[in-house]
Amino acid sequence: MITKDQLLNSSAVARYLNNQKGVLTSDEALVRSLTKKTLVCINNRDLKKFFFSDNHCFGYPILPKSWGSATCVFPMTVVARPGLEDGVIDTVEKFILVFEKDSTQITTFEELLDLVNNTELDTETPRQKHLKWCKERALKIVDSGDLNGAFSSMVSDLNKEDETRGHIAIQLGMKMLMTGHLNTSLKMIDFITGFN
Repeated sequence: MITKDQLLNSSAVARYLNNQKGVLTSDEALVRSLTKKTLVCINNRDLKKFFFSDNHCFGYPILPKSWGSATCVFPMTVVARPGLEDGVIDTVEKFILVFEKDSTQITTFEELLDLVNNTELDTETPRQKHLKWCKERALKIVDSGDLNGAFSSMVSDLNKEDETRGHIAIQLGMKMLMTGHLNTSLKMIDFITGFN
């Protein structure tokens, strides 16, 4: 169970911040954006939730890895779009329109704690999920006895996603395969499961 004190005191900079709130209301975020010309947004794309904070490192490393933070300096220029014809983000509302329009804002500390403590979070990144899928498929082929097919499957599947395309271990594996260092099921299994 994550507590308010854990989140407030977790980051390395927390001890230097006087009266840290952690989770800001929209009004508090507006005041911060007007006085400090910055806005700290912490979001979870998987859950489509976000909140504004007064600490870029808030909750790190206590919050699950699926939460990420960004600090924006106002005014910020982006590509013009409907509702933001001039392409200038200089208010909290415009920031939400551009970056968080499909997400729900968390406005209280209690709401954040309830979400974090009562939601089963998937902490695997899309890259990790894809890598796991590649390994599972290749290991099934190893079980059938086709070592070259297992290697080919791994390479082919890795190259299907941008984040794993051209993985450095592919070149290493090709050299190992050509020189006989992946000539047993155990060696191939070790090689495949070693990808990260």
